[in-house]
Amino acid sequence: MDSSYTPPRLETCSFRPVASDDDDDEFRRIACRDAVVREYLNNLPCVFEGDACPSHVDEDERVENEIAQLDRDGLKERVGSETRRCNEALMELLEQEQQMSSTLAGMRHLESRLRDSEGGLELLRQQLRGANKCIE
Repeated sequence: MDSSYTPPRLETCSFRPVASDDDDDEFRRIACRDAVVREYLNNLPCVFEGDACPSHVDEDERVENEIAQLDRDGLKERVGSETRRCNEALMELLEQEQQMSSTLAGMRHLESRLRDSEGGLELLRQQLRGANKCIE
């Protein structure tokens, strides 16, 4: 960032509202804060030198570095820990699959009942048409 930049200070806030009541002190403080933020944003440099965000190490590289520092027992413990974590995730996925399967079975049952009731409706319509023809 530009080394000559200095952020504005509250004492240098030049915003002064027109109202003169003492009840407006809170309004003045808020307006002054807004002015300070505006001044700060307006004085930010257009181009930052270097990366504005701290650099992050790639996740794979981080894990690789962690594993490289482990001894044999540490590696065994790490493998056991990761295996437990994967097994827990797998069990959770299996439970979700069972719930989804149960929900799907319920939906198929309802769909079958709907088709049956639609068939019954069609039969009733035909009977009604037949009755109407007999009446005419």
